[in-house]
Amino acid sequence: MRHSVSTYCFELSDEALGAILVCLVGSVYLSKFESR
Repeated sequence: MRHSVSTYCFELSDEALGAILVCLVGSVYLSKFESR
């Protein structure tokens, strides 16, 4: 799952700030979700 997110973020890197924000929030969200 994490690998897919990383690739997704890398492909969206063209969008710059928007993508970075989404990736950061997504990473934190996934981390908390996986912790449960």
